[in-house]
Amino acid sequence: MTGSLVFSVSGGNNSWPFVLLASTNLAPAHWVLVTTNEFDAGGNFNLTNNIGSGSPQTFYKLQLQ
Repeated sequence: MTGSLVFSVSGGNNSWPFVLLASTNLAPAHWVLVTTNEFDAGGNFNLTNNIGSGSPQTFYKLQLQ
């Protein structure tokens, strides 16, 4: 079975760049890039990330540039 994790973020600055990172381990060396983008004109962004069955627990963090 697969599912989706939907990220819906608001309150950013117009065109401000960000990086979304993911890791199954909170240690600093284990974070991998999911996507880079910019907040839209309203300071928002939406992203859907598909998750496969049997996927390990994953942590996400948003890093502003």
